[in-house]
Amino acid sequence: MEWLTVVATSAVISAVVSGLLTLWNSHLQRKAEERKRLADLAMKMAITEWEAHAAMMKQAGVGSVQPPEIYLYRYSLLLPLIEKGELTPEKMAELDANVKRMVDTKPKRK
Repeated sequence: MEWLTVVATSAVISAVVSGLLTLWNSHLQRKAEERKRLADLAMKMAITEWEAHAAMMKQAGVGSVQPPEIYLYRYSLLLPLIEKGELTPEKMAELDANVKRMVDTKPKRK
């Protein structure tokens, strides 16, 4: 009877460990997919805004447009705040300051 208890206990422990590993893997996969979704969305929104600004500058014939990576950087900071529900005037000011710092440190095109 003792071996039956050992086998049953072993099977239960194995099932629990397997279940926990499956849950953890599922959690990591969801996180990775969420990061990918946010990155794709940031890229699409950044390029769309950049193209619109470039078209407006071309039509007006004056001004300049920042490179697309500045727009991507802005959206990569903005989307997680929106996603988490943490977008506040203070966070927006901080985000704008970070983008401004990025613009100021980026070498100018010649």
